[in-house]
Amino acid sequence: MSDTINIGFTGTRMGMSREQQRVFQELIEKRTKQYQIKRFVHGGAIGADEQADQIVCELGIPITVRPGSDDRYLYWVEKDDGVVRAVYSPEKPLDRNQLIVDSVTEMFATPVQMTEINRSGTWATIRYTRKRDKLLTIIYPDGSLSFDP
Repeated sequence: MSDTINIGFTGTRMGMSREQQRVFQELIEKRTKQYQIKRFVHGGAIGADEQADQIVCELGIPITVRPGSDDRYLYWVEKDDGVVRAVYSPEKPLDRNQLIVDSVTEMFATPVQMTEINRSGTWATIRYTRKRDKLLTIIYPDGSLSFDP
């Protein structure tokens, strides 16, 4: 395990489906065997970010939270669970999502839809990840996967 990577995450405020949670956990566990994960970065929103934080927390991976500026959608509270977390100042959601992508080696995305739509922060982040030519794993609601590039 010589390579060190940073992993980012984007997902819906409605939360991941059970299949998305199962597949995400399997993939993250696999990455911990392949690489040293230096940092897991997410947006601190209710729903999928919160679920991903809990899964990654159990693996002891250091976490970075880049919260959005709309407090209505934040679950984030200081936790006393022994996991190292760095918490940044709030940013506008789309700016924050781009900062997450720009700071990582690989992105995981868990959209609520099976096909791409406009006017979705998750899909906007997926499009930006592709534009930046970053590794991207999309976990669809039924647990199926898509990999880019």
